[in-house]
Amino acid sequence: MFKLKDKLPIGIDIGNHHIYAAQFKRVKAGLAARALWHRETQEDIANLLDEEDKLVPYFKAISTNRKFQGKSVVIKLPSQNIFSFPARFKVAVDETVEEAILREAAEHLTFPIEDAILDYPSLTPEEDGKSYRATIVAVSQEDISRYVRIMKKAGLLVEAVDFDVSSLIRLHKHLFENIKNIAILCDVGHTQSLLTMVTEKSILGQRSVPWGVRGLTDKILSNIELQNDRNKARALIKMHGLVHEDRTGGKGEGEEAVDHDTIGMRRVIYQVLTPLIDEFVFEFHRMVSYARSEEENPFFEGIYLYGQAALIKHLDAYIESRVGIQTLQVDPLRNEVFAPEEGDVPYSPDNAPYAMALGLAMRNVPWL
Repeated sequence: MFKLKDKLPIGIDIGNHHIYAAQFKRVKAGLAARALWHRETQEDIANLLDEEDKLVPYFKAISTNRKFQGKSVVIKLPSQNIFSFPARFKVAVDETVEEAILREAAEHLTFPIEDAILDYPSLTPEEDGKSYRATIVAVSQEDISRYVRIMKKAGLLVEAVDFDVSSLIRLHKHLFENIKNIAILCDVGHTQSLLTMVTEKSILGQRSVPWGVRGLTDKILSNIELQNDRNKARALIKMHGLVHEDRTGGKGEGEEAVDHDTIGMRRVIYQVLTPLIDEFVFEFHRMVSYARSEEENPFFEGIYLYGQAALIKHLDAYIESRVGIQTLQVDPLRNEVFAPEEGDVPYSPDNAPYAMALGLAMRNVPWL
């Protein structure tokens, strides 16, 4: 009997000003990246929905890119279009769990519940058997219809609309297998970052915070004369980041000894960045405090930093020293799970921001 091969979709991560697309291919060792694609928009993408034709060319570029295979896509909408919140509720005698979720969601949404498409990637029963703890995600049907229409105009077929939390968890579990204890997963973006605290069976909490690499580059540009060159600012963050934290001024692991000018630059970059970095660290402290209020003696297996975090040198060491939890910066495409030796795309730190798109691309959608 013949068996049809399942083809992996193109994952499209639609941010506020950036669009990332990624697709895998199957190799003997498992999965390898087939293609990566990225564009930046001058205007806020969510605000362009009223002028759909302005967005079509971006997605048309994906549809006509020969490195991608097929037209099937899984998309994630910009954070402005997504409502996500934790909820605790009891199920009444005369209602189902789904009806209770609808009731709970209706109290939080800014648009009618009849116009909402809901998902609850985490639903955990409490000890009494009648109460539940859930993470509820909602988006308006109108917004989804608009993006589906835009994709169709661009020649793409939307097989699924996924959410950032689900995508990030999917990617993490593929890279690190089972989550045995509490893990804090973070996707650092340009202007927004996602933090989610998960266990093997549930999502304990999540936050979308207005913090990203864009704020760091703006801070560099406002303090160092670089002719307003954002690329140079990013290069300084990648090269020096928080290296000055150890204050040895000498030779670090895998590095050559540095001169006094370099030591001075590292000190300046460190002093400029740390106030903003500490705002980010505070968000991790909030999550840890919440976990300790919910569970007795919680054990954290680690903090995992995805996305733009890979472009901030020594961010993992800095957060680990401040929060007291083992922290790891993750560049998925450098992980041996994805068999990089078989890939067709170059591998560099600039590939790290594709984490969310890669998680979307891992969602198996049958080719019909």
